[in-house]
Amino acid sequence: MKVIISLLLLLPAFGAGLKIGNDLTSNPVEGTIRLTCSDRNGRDFRFVDCRANFLSPSEFSKFVLGEGERVDADEVTLYYKDHKGRTKSKSSRFDSEKGESKNRFNLWIHTLFQRPLLNYYGENEVEYKLEKDGREVATGKFVVNVEKQETKYCPQASYWSSNLDDCRFPSNYCSRYFRDYNYCQ
Repeated sequence: MKVIISLLLLLPAFGAGLKIGNDLTSNPVEGTIRLTCSDRNGRDFRFVDCRANFLSPSEFSKFVLGEGERVDADEVTLYYKDHKGRTKSKSSRFDSEKGESKNRFNLWIHTLFQRPLLNYYGENEVEYKLEKDGREVATGKFVVNVEKQETKYCPQASYWSSNLDDCRFPSNYCSRYFRDYNYCQ
C-alpha cells in the first residue's frame, strides 16, 4: 500500500497551462537564397540570409484548466513579462464547459503588430486570472519551459520572381524557402 501511495506522489500534477503542453522546443533555422527578379523594367538579383526560430509543437495555443478543474468564467487574462521585464497581458473569452480559452494565444511570433506571450529560453512564468461578468473568480500561475535546439542549416537555394519588388522585400521567400526545405530537417 505504501508503494502505491509513493508512486502516486511521484506522478506529475497536471494543472492549468497551455493546451499543447508546457514543455516546448525552439528550433532556429538558417540558410541563404539567391533571388532573381525581373519584369518589363529590368532585372535584379540578390542573396538573402534567411533566419527564423520556430516553436514546437506550435507557435499558438489555447489556455486550459487542469484536468478535472471546473471554473464558471467567461474570460481569461494571461499576465507575462516582456523582454524588458514589463508586465503585459493578453485576454480571451473562456469556455467554461470545455475549460479552455476560446482563442489561441500567440506564444512566439514577434512582428510589428504582434507580441509573443513567451520571451525567454528556459522558464517563462505566466499568471492567469479567470473572470465571470468582470469579477475575478480564480487566479493561478504556471511555467512554460522553452528548450533551445541547435541551429539547423538549410542548403542554398535559388528562386525566381516576375516582380522586381520581391528583390527589395524578400521576406516571403524566406518563409517559402524554409517550407520547401522542411525547416532544414
